[in-house]
Amino acid sequence: MKIKLVAIASASLLALSSGAAVAQDLTISLWGGGYAEEFRRIVVEPFEKAHNVKVTLDTGLSGERLAKLMATGGRGTDLVYFTDYQMAELAKRGLLQPVDKKALTNMDALQDFARDPFGDGSCPAFTVAAVGLAYNSQLMKEAPTSWKQVVDADLPGKKGFPDINISYGPLTLGMISQLEGGSLEDMDPGFAKIASVKKNLQIFTGREILDAINQGDVPLAPHLNIMVRKDDSVPLRFTFPQEGGLGVLNLVCMIKGSEKSELAQQFIDFHLSKEIQSEMLVKQGEGTVRTDVETPSESKYNLISAENLARLKFFNVNTIVSNRADWISRWQEEVIAE
Repeated sequence: MKIKLVAIASASLLALSSGAAVAQDLTISLWGGGYAEEFRRIVVEPFEKAHNVKVTLDTGLSGERLAKLMATGGRGTDLVYFTDYQMAELAKRGLLQPVDKKALTNMDALQDFARDPFGDGSCPAFTVAAVGLAYNSQLMKEAPTSWKQVVDADLPGKKGFPDINISYGPLTLGMISQLEGGSLEDMDPGFAKIASVKKNLQIFTGREILDAINQGDVPLAPHLNIMVRKDDSVPLRFTFPQEGGLGVLNLVCMIKGSEKSELAQQFIDFHLSKEIQSEMLVKQGEGTVRTDVETPSESKYNLISAENLARLKFFNVNTIVSNRADWISRWQEEVIAE
């Protein structure tokens, strides 16, 4: 009887150890809500099935996830998904582990700007978005053609302008500064222009500005292309100015010290595959970073055409990270303060 029990126990332990050796866990920090649901369906579930692994998504708002990772040093997380400037914050603190480019079979198929956005071998971009102009087609019979119209005091109504604290706030301010004779490195002209027309601006922090445009309270505002859906039943429209849109990259990177680096790199490579990039483009409206995936001409999303992709402006994300604290302080003093 004892011999039989020992045999059963030994068999059970062997089964458990064998299963543990196969079924690894991968923990990924990702945006939540509907995005996470589609991401799980399109990317995670096929990967789990193909590699016989379990992927756990730790979802939430970008700011909350970023604070958590910096507080914990990334412990318990293997992969992270963030917008370029937020990922640069993690890189600045030494929390990222560079990818082995030889392990990423899809790297050569990526656009040049997506292969190594930081220039240090950290990680690739998995999608590109762009800031353009959302506008009310009833208030503006012709689509806006220039970024200058955002700060045009002669254009009736308050124009929307993104707060410096949101992801594309610094990009928009940098564009205005450039048009006023400055640059991202010299934001004085940009701050001066915004301060001079702030009575004609409605500063916003999120999607509420799209509602304001739809309702006719605001004629136009800078916004991300992926956030403005096509809908003929409402007056909300989207366009890219003649100077070009402002490029925003979303990156996927490994956390330094992860014991699952090999599996993590397999996941990155899977996400960058032609099949997954194509499906995310069609189903989610995510701009592909591959050179061999064609953007469809018809879509419910405002996709970035090949022509507009070639005209995107990419500002130096390291410059943004280095100056962001100072810009926020100036913004409060020169723009928000009465």
